[in-house]
Amino acid sequence: MSSIAPASRSFAAWLPRAVEVILVLLAAWLVAGWLTGGTAGYAVQGTSAADAAQQFPDAAAISAFPLFGKQVVAPPAAVQTTAPVAAAPTRLNIRLLGTVVAGDRSFAVMQLGAGDEKVVQIGTDIQPGVSLIEVEADAIVVDNRGRREKVLMAKGSLGDSGAMFPATAPGPAASTMPAMPVASQVFTRDAIQSQMQDLPGLLTGALAVPHQTNGNPDGFLIQDIVPGSLYEQAGLQNGDVIRRVNGEEVASPEKGIALFQALQTANSLDLEITRAGAVQRLHFDIR
Repeated sequence: MSSIAPASRSFAAWLPRAVEVILVLLAAWLVAGWLTGGTAGYAVQGTSAADAAQQFPDAAAISAFPLFGKQVVAPPAAVQTTAPVAAAPTRLNIRLLGTVVAGDRSFAVMQLGAGDEKVVQIGTDIQPGVSLIEVEADAIVVDNRGRREKVLMAKGSLGDSGAMFPATAPGPAASTMPAMPVASQVFTRDAIQSQMQDLPGLLTGALAVPHQTNGNPDGFLIQDIVPGSLYEQAGLQNGDVIRRVNGEEVASPEKGIALFQALQTANSLDLEITRAGAVQRLHFDIR
């Protein structure tokens, strides 16, 4: 008993001091943990704030950022114009005698091989597989089975369609007269030949449109007579219908061409025309 009592007193004396040491260590640990945790927390919070600043930009940055992509406006495509393929000289046996350039009403007079002359309007066939697609003052362009080919005016082409297609000129007001010569004029052959040398001018001196009565061709209606042209000098007027030349009916371009060529060596010329519903005749002596 005496030995236990001193031990108890010794333990009792030591216990308060041990508890005090433990409490001090515990307090130190808590303080250290609090300080460490606080710093880490602040660090985490600081990192989170920085990340938030990076992840959530302000409204201006958001609006400036192409969230859904930016529409790209393509520059206007350059218009590519394909130049027409140059027409190669043709090997077709076509002799071009004359042309009239009048837009969609343009036409050409030509001879195929050794055949007769024919009048071909733009956009129509010359022969199977060959069509007239362009008419120029001294040439034509044909479509020869998909190939553009050019035919140049034959040199010395005088007797062409021109003279019968164009007609002549404004004169005094039309009047109804009996079927008798209303005028008789004299032309020199040199003057006629000089006019024929200027084929483009001769062909464009007036416009002759095929005329029909009850669906039957019966001549050519004269329009757009150029002042000073041969046709005006001959006394023709706009609205005249040429029906006969030297007694021969003029009902087709081919017939007109044939008569015109024959008249180059004729000594006289008689035209039967219809003017304002009345038949009139014009007589010309060629010397």
